Formats: sequence, structure tokens, C-alpha cells
Amino acid sequence: MIPPPIGVELEAYAAFAPRWVGAQKQRQLLEAEGILFDAKDRMDLKKYGWSGKDEEDIPQQPSLF
Repeated sequence: MIPPPIGVELEAYAAFAPRWVGAQKQRQLLEAEGILFDAKDRMDLKKYGWSGKDEEDIPQQPSLF
């Protein structure tokens, strides 16, 4: 088993290990994109947050006529 993150008790980690591993991978991906985390492992959602897809990002079905 991967060691628990700092500050997480082993019993709690064992119960939720798959979620912790997923969170760690997600953090690595975010950091690779330039997202910064503070000393409490938080990110600024006002700076990096996403409100949803833009109109142009939503796939549109082409007209049949």
C-alpha cells in the first residue's frame, strides 16, 4: 500500500485509500498545468476555478437539412 499523506492516520487512509491515490494523481496533473497549492494543500478556486463549458465547447449536431 502507498504510504498515507502527511497528517492522515493509517486507519482512515486504509478505509479510503483508492480516493487518496486518485487525489494525489489529480494534484500531480493540476501541478503539471501550473496550478499552485498553498501550505494547507488548497488551491485558489477564484483564480483557477471553472464555471462550466463555454458555448463553443459544447458539441453541436450538424443540421441534416
